[in-house]
Amino acid sequence: MKKPMLLLLCAGLALCTASAAAANPEKPEADTLAAAPRSSFSMQFGTELMSSYVCRGKYLAGPSFQPSARFAWGGFYIGVWGSIDFSGSKMREVDLTLGYRVGRFDVSVTDYYIAPQNIEGRFFEWGGHGPHAIEAIVSYTVHPRVPIGLSWGTVIAGADIGNDGRRNFSSYMDISYPFTIRRYGVDCKTGVGFMPWSTENCYDTRGFAVSNVYLHATKYWTLRGKMQLGLLTRFICNPYREQFNFVGGVTLRI
Repeated sequence: MKKPMLLLLCAGLALCTASAAAANPEKPEADTLAAAPRSSFSMQFGTELMSSYVCRGKYLAGPSFQPSARFAWGGFYIGVWGSIDFSGSKMREVDLTLGYRVGRFDVSVTDYYIAPQNIEGRFFEWGGHGPHAIEAIVSYTVHPRVPIGLSWGTVIAGADIGNDGRRNFSSYMDISYPFTIRRYGVDCKTGVGFMPWSTENCYDTRGFAVSNVYLHATKYWTLRGKMQLGLLTRFICNPYREQFNFVGGVTLRI
């Protein structure tokens, strides 16, 4: 497919999902910008079986198993997320996140550990060409009545060295809008993500690159208590790489 046609397809996807969002606005919630974080402790566990692993518009692996856990107290939280493809050799990833959320702001630091293919160990190698990348992320929700999400992440340490030997400070920005199709009880999220400058040897892009135009849809059913089973579908267009992915999966969370 020629690139102009792919760009037109991505634009159409974004416009259609934005129209759906306007027709199915989420129920407004109280403005929590000035609210103090709750002091109660909470935890959540989940797992997903996905037809393929696509991250920020880039295809990384085929069918994958992706467990997760999150522990929160007040505004602080710790998250663990992993992914391994069914072959167990192409993509093995473990992400550790420490963050703080207050009102509509969220600040976090994530360590992405991506194990080298067919190579064991190297977990404690933290250099510029090792398996770790440390990213600082700031997120903000514009307003409960207009829940547009803005997120900016920059790799500040680890595997993010350009071909010239300098640190790239590879960055990714995401603009999103969540909405619900109430008639069917389907939670949706549409958005666009891009890299503002070159990300050699990290995201492997050059210059400004729109890499992620997407629509996510999830339907949950409550099984018992807090246990929920869900079906996921994700339409993902990557104009920079001229790729389109349609991903499906099953999720279970408690």
